[in-house]
Amino acid sequence: MRNIFFLTSWVLQPLGDILKQHNIDIEQACSQSLFPASALKQTDVVISWACLRRMFRVIEDQAGVPDLGFELVEKIRISHLKPYLNYAADNATTIAQTLEQFIQLNNHQASNAELYTDANTDGLWLCFEQRQYADTPLHSFEQLMVATFIEVIRYLTQSDWQPMLVGITSKVHNLGHHQYLNNVTVEQNHSSNRVFVEQSILQQAPYISGDKRSDYIASKDDIVAELTLVLTPYLREYIPSLPQAALITGISERSIQRYLQQRQLSYRKFIEMLRIRSAKLYLKKGEMSVADVAEKLHYTHYNNFSRAFQKSTGQSPSQYKKLHC
Repeated sequence: MRNIFFLTSWVLQPLGDILKQHNIDIEQACSQSLFPASALKQTDVVISWACLRRMFRVIEDQAGVPDLGFELVEKIRISHLKPYLNYAADNATTIAQTLEQFIQLNNHQASNAELYTDANTDGLWLCFEQRQYADTPLHSFEQLMVATFIEVIRYLTQSDWQPMLVGITSKVHNLGHHQYLNNVTVEQNHSSNRVFVEQSILQQAPYISGDKRSDYIASKDDIVAELTLVLTPYLREYIPSLPQAALITGISERSIQRYLQQRQLSYRKFIEMLRIRSAKLYLKKGEMSVADVAEKLHYTHYNNFSRAFQKSTGQSPSQYKKLHC
């Protein structure tokens, strides 16, 4: 089980085009939402769902893009989820079992959000509930989750499946009139964003892809590795404080501190570890001077960087560069 709900930035490349299309200041939107600007330029940046949700909030507040969530899913479909679905389908005989396997692969325990099913005799609800840092419902985020769930079932059935019933957390139905909602009843004021899947679909055998690659993100319960993935991209822009890290990851400050303490790390030591790790990568590439690396990683003085690096590695930055470049 993963701790932080996240995705890789190649999935979000269309988001930059959508922002430009609606004349939204990308730099300002990234700054306001603590969204790493590099994620809209590079394809390998890891982003938390908490961050994506805040970006949606900024876009809704600034531009009121009516179908943002639907637009994004239409462009990306579920390319980022196919490795998980393929793996789950290979280990199941029905779509119901596939969904349970898929949830086990994708669920997370540290950030207060949950992907789950709610079953009854007629079928089950496929649900996503985000509790922490989730203030008021976002129509664009509701669209994103509803459309994603619909595309998951379409992929597993290889059909143009359309739900009869969806549920949203808003008290008012404001999802618009997109094709994803054709002939669909929308229920409001649910605890989660959800799509109902009928029993006749659940008992079908899932689509089995010929792709046997196990390239899904492994479900290793390693909070430090996940914090490293999510927070490292921010070092290119600034050093995230503990309160900022909580907002970025969707995990409370106290929980972050507790998880790190279990590894004998303070937040300050953890961030220093990330900076040294990044410094090693820059020095190995050999494209930057030691002074430039220090500046890139926001050290106030070259000597501060040199001391920190030597304390961590037993070598000066210059020695390390000479040995590894």
